Amino acid sequence: MCNKGNLFCWSELKSWSDEGLISVESHGIWHLDYNDLDTQTQKQDLSLSKEVIEANIGKPVLGFAFPFDAVNPQTYGILKSLGYQFAVGGFTRNDRSMLRWDDEPYNLPRVYPYSNPDLYPGLSSS
Repeated sequence: MCNKGNLFCWSELKSWSDEGLISVESHGIWHLDYNDLDTQTQKQDLSLSKEVIEANIGKPVLGFAFPFDAVNPQTYGILKSLGYQFAVGGFTRNDRSMLRWDDEPYNLPRVYPYSNPDLYPGLSSS
């Protein structure tokens, strides 16, 4: 294991993915605000992130989490063209719900189990 503080190595992520503990998805390479990016830069960031993760994990990347929860509707077509099946981006819906075959797969709400309960609902065992 090569855990150093709160940093992890590809070998650890791959092992956890292989065990079914996690799925490794994309958050972009450069952690940029997608509302400030042109189409070409978005495509480069999404494509490179997907390629790097897939090369290291050995499984397809299906999801994307918009950095800064900066959902950009112009990105949806790029995501689809690159093979992403869904994207999440913060408080996109009042009820935070989603369905398996959601009408807006690139605009799903993101739930943070560790943050401010006034903004994001917590998770519980009940």
